[in-house]
Amino acid sequence: MEIDQIFRQIMRDFLEQHPGCAIELCDGFADAGDWDYLRYTSALQTAEEGLDLRRNYYSSLLYPPDKTSDTYSCMWDPDNYEKRLWRGLLCINFDMEGDTWKPEKLEGVRELIDIYHYLHKHDVVGRWVKVFRPQIVGDDPVMYFQRLSKDRRCGIIIPKRQAESPVTIRPKDLIPDETYLVSFQEAQRTEKRTGGI
Repeated sequence: MEIDQIFRQIMRDFLEQHPGCAIELCDGFADAGDWDYLRYTSALQTAEEGLDLRRNYYSSLLYPPDKTSDTYSCMWDPDNYEKRLWRGLLCINFDMEGDTWKPEKLEGVRELIDIYHYLHKHDVVGRWVKVFRPQIVGDDPVMYFQRLSKDRRCGIIIPKRQAESPVTIRPKDLIPDETYLVSFQEAQRTEKRTGGI
């Protein structure tokens, strides 16, 4: 116990002396991360569910999604960019390892980062974001992740992979009498819907 407290003090001292620096923590397969450690880190690298597409589905019940990441063994090398799988990285504070010389891969990664910045501008990522499990019919619900801004006026539902058949998605905790503009990343179609429908 004493060693643990000394380590936490070292982290506090380091961050006070170097305010422009950050600490990344690996949770050691969920046995090293806790709330106190999390407040000293910019990201907690999780190893949830063996680092597959489920990624932070369960850890986001405990930790803010933008405080978790899942980079491991060059899993997210830009040279391996695939839009249908990488969009799921918007569920976390995503890291990348590696490089690419392929313009189409680099453009895909740039677009992903632009989307994350757009979501940040609308308070759909960050400290006060709300996380919900949307109601899903027609696919595995673990493959869908809902973010809402603190005021519940902006949100996104993120599919972690491309669905193989039609899916019905019902977001949770929208404001019943608020009118939302529903749009899609891969289609030009938009609709206006109230939160109660």
